[in-house]
Amino acid sequence: MAKKILVIEEDRVNLKLFSEILRYNGYETLEAENVLEGIRLATSEKPHLVLMDTGMSVSDSFEIFKIMKSEPCIKDVPVIALSPFATRGTRKKLLELGFADCITKPFDLHKFIRIVNKYLYGGASAE
Repeated sequence: MAKKILVIEEDRVNLKLFSEILRYNGYETLEAENVLEGIRLATSEKPHLVLMDTGMSVSDSFEIFKIMKSEPCIKDVPVIALSPFATRGTRKKLLELGFADCITKPFDLHKFIRIVNKYLYGGASAE
């Protein structure tokens, strides 16, 4: 049975790109174009992993992250930040907030898959 990954990304092109890459690599994907839909899907579908855009304009993604982590049925699901900002400071802040990891956009395809696999199957660091 394929592992289920929820992708929360407001940019439709990026959403489709992430989903296609994940499906090509054997994962089942759930797609949400906004954080409220993301929370609904996360609580109803219980994904194994969440990839969440941290640059969304509709709502504060950090507040939504806290809401997701307060939901008992998904609080232990790793959430990886998809960040448009590629600074060490941004990465450090996201990890301090509780995100499992951070992938900057644009991203390296092979590193992206290594990070996803790391959180779904364990193993060595993707760095």
